[in-house]
Formats: sequence, structure tokens, C-alpha cells
Amino acid sequence: MFIVYVLKSRGGLQYTGHTDNLDRRLHEHRNGLCKTTKADSDWHVVHTEEFPSRGEAMAREKWLKTGRAREYLKGILNPVVASNSTEQTKREGMVPSTLRSSSSG
Repeated sequence: MFIVYVLKSRGGLQYTGHTDNLDRRLHEHRNGLCKTTKADSDWHVVHTEEFPSRGEAMAREKWLKTGRAREYLKGILNPVVASNSTEQTKREGMVPSTLRSSSSG
């Protein structure tokens, strides 16, 4: 199982990545072992999605780094602010089936 994750720092930074071991990867981010997140050590997981293959996780990570996905993430992380963006993203089929089924009920 592979996990796509989004981290936020108290300083307002955001990082998106994928891993097969979220605990280990979060430890690496918090302890300055990752070049891209070394500037801040106060990282917290704000979103995760699971995928059966690395390829699927990598594709989702890539999409989550696009402008449209940033709006989608704003919607799920702060639903009052961007609910319309999330609904549009769902209609366009960019939400994993696990999220579609849980929010369509």
C-alpha cells in the first residue's frame, strides 16, 4: 500500500509526497532529512490517500501539485471556503473512488 500525503507547517508551508511508510517519512521531514522540507521542522499531516501501487500514488501526487488540485485541497482542508471547487473537481472525475463514495451518501 502506498500513501499520498500532504503536510503543512506552522509557518504556512505545504508539501505533497508519497511513501510506503508514513511514520518514517514524517520523521524524516521533521528532522531535516529531506532537502525540500529542511527549512521548517514543524510538519503535520493534513491529508492522506491510499493506493495499491506506487504508480497510482505517483500519478495522484503529480495531480495534487497542479493548480486545480490546490483548489481541491483548499476545499477539503477548509470546506467552508472552497466547497464549489471541490464539487467541480468531483464532477471532473479527479477525486479517488474512495472519496467519491464516502461523500456521495
